[in-house]
Amino acid sequence: PGFGGVLVCTGTGWLIIGGLSGEAQANTTDSTAGRMMRVGSFGWGANDVSAPVTTDLDAMRTVGNWRFTTGAVGAPETNGLLIHSTRNAGVATQAAQFQMVFGGSGTIWRRLSNSGGTWDAWVTLPQLSASGLMTAAGNAVGWLALTIADDAVGTITVPRQGGYAAITCNGATASPNPEFSGQVYFDAGTTLQILKGAGFAGLSANLNVVTTDLTGTTGTDGFVTVAVQAGVIKIENRAGASKTFQVTFS
Repeated sequence: PGFGGVLVCTGTGWLIIGGLSGEAQANTTDSTAGRMMRVGSFGWGANDVSAPVTTDLDAMRTVGNWRFTTGAVGAPETNGLLIHSTRNAGVATQAAQFQMVFGGSGTIWRRLSNSGGTWDAWVTLPQLSASGLMTAAGNAVGWLALTIADDAVGTITVPRQGGYAAITCNGATASPNPEFSGQVYFDAGTTLQILKGAGFAGLSANLNVVTTDLTGTTGTDGFVTVAVQAGVIKIENRAGASKTFQVTFS
């Protein structure tokens, strides 16, 4: 009976051992209640098999893993992977339905159904790269720490061509170095520019900024020099010992 079941007589009745009863799904998107789920149904469990296609994200009510292409209704971009989940049946209550999209562009999106029975607007999720850069709503920021030996140079790829960089020297130690720390504005585009903030007394006393390249011994001995070049910021450490610089881009 069912699927692969074995009937065993107990002396007083029969038991089904090791089997399943009920009808299997007609296909991998069959959502009929009570049917046995196939491997790969709704985009789950299959090995190296494409998720089923949906052409209407707005009308989607079936929990699962889906893909969409050009022309899909309600999609935040041209193509991608959709994860749909239901908290409450229907859409007429707040957050009854949830959708997340991993877009073909690399952007991650999410939205909820609202209390009016329609979908909220898509919003993007912040994305942090392995190098410490994050993009949120098209604005790239970032954080990283860089240890630089004495008379050496560290190079940092900036998250965007212009912005601010807050530089803290040995900020994670018991004795940070304010004289080698500071905030700079940089333009790493076609017109190189770098400006050092001077808002705090005692800060950045031994921090210089330049638009020329650095080699490790270019700047003044006993100073830290920050240079801007095309697409990068360089930090030259001539402080007399190895230093770790925490850099925050905003």
